Amino acid sequence: MVPVSPHSKKPIRIRQRILCVLVCIMAAGLCYAGENPSGNIIPYEEDFTLTVSGKYNIVSVGDRMAASYEADKPWALGLGLRYKSLSASFSIPLYKISGREPFSTFDFRMNSYPGKFYYSLFCMRYQDFYRDADTSDVRDTDMQLFSAGITGGWVMNHKNHSLGAVYNLSGRQEKSSGSPLLGFGVFYTSLHSRDGALEQYRDKDRLVSFGPSAGYSYTFVFPRNFFLNLMAAAEVNAGISVDRKTWHFMPQIMPRISFGYNHTSWSLNFVGDCRFLLILRNPERPDGLLTSSMTINFSYRF
Repeated sequence: MVPVSPHSKKPIRIRQRILCVLVCIMAAGLCYAGENPSGNIIPYEEDFTLTVSGKYNIVSVGDRMAASYEADKPWALGLGLRYKSLSASFSIPLYKISGREPFSTFDFRMNSYPGKFYYSLFCMRYQDFYRDADTSDVRDTDMQLFSAGITGGWVMNHKNHSLGAVYNLSGRQEKSSGSPLLGFGVFYTSLHSRDGALEQYRDKDRLVSFGPSAGYSYTFVFPRNFFLNLMAAAEVNAGISVDRKTWHFMPQIMPRISFGYNHTSWSLNFVGDCRFLLILRNPERPDGLLTSSMTINFSYRF
């Protein structure tokens, strides 16, 4: 067993403060949950939606010159609730549902698409990583990841294009259209390889990054209520290591896809979501953090 340091309570207090901030943001989001309809965007009459999700998570951390590690047990079950344009979801791996520590690995997300603006926040914790099977050394590693962040931005063509119609299914877009996206994000990431399998994270490293983003979203509207959205954004972030007191360049890219069908009282869609963060401590040996998921959502409006 790894001895517990008296300083180990400090990261726990930091995570608790982050969770409190996220809860406050979620509560404040209720004030901005109203729709901003236009001629091409038709909100549903029902204010609430209950969503059941099946997820396959891909989480990988490592560096180009050494090894990469991926999260074990990727299948997860999630539940979500939408009120007008505000939605929240929570998922945990299937094997954790009946385990001793069901919330030791989780993924929480909240999104709000009131019209001309969008807001997204996430909070996730993963453990139980394993070495890439393509290498000769296949073994478990005591790697822990905690990540949280919030992004917000402007949908420039909001009168004709809706992110809410394809991601939290709060309405229906009548015609195909696209829009440039401009935003800003703040992120917190904590990495700790307690067994030293990744040498650079033998000691816990807590990173805070922030910066502007730019992207584009386009939705194809097909006959019989089918739709396909393609979206991608890139962020240019400055990051600081709280523990090492050093600054780093931490760019990231965030592609997304949503394909679905809208019925009169329910919707079904597939969402692919990816976030790739590059940590440039050493330009010749950068670290990469990949968090992505493939989700099938069944949503019932009431």
